Amino acid sequence: GKSTALRDASRALSDWFGRVVAVADSSTVGGMLADASLNAVVGDQAFVMPTVRLTPSCNHGFVQALGAEAVLVDDIRTAEDSRAVMDVADIGVKVLAVARARSLEDVVFDPEFGCLVGVSSETSGNLCRQSRPIFDVVVELVPGGNWHVHGDVA
Repeated sequence: GKSTALRDASRALSDWFGRVVAVADSSTVGGMLADASLNAVVGDQAFVMPTVRLTPSCNHGFVQALGAEAVLVDDIRTAEDSRAVMDVADIGVKVLAVARARSLEDVVFDPEFGCLVGVSSETSGNLCRQSRPIFDVVVELVPGGNWHVHGDVA
């Protein structure tokens, strides 16, 4: 499902648009190479990096060393993962990712993931726009193998 779609999207970015794509995958399910959790793909060439989780402390070094123009993250599970993705986006790198949520609404109301769509939760429980979303478009995998596309997250 989701991991396969991400893998296909990263291949399209690499093959069709000539982009350097770094793949950060803590489980190696969505990785281009089964034995690596972070790799960069340029067409048919793969540059294997040591197994590592994408964290705020390793982002800039790996992403910049690879010359990545896009990062695929499979998958965002924690607040630390969310911060790492935000750090990557802050340096101008496009991000494609899977977040552990059932819907965009779940992401918006989740304190660990809301920042990905530019939302923060105030202490009163009210939501407010904190920043621009990391993702311009959100795609939900819905029952039956269908996709629901939210074309403008902002």
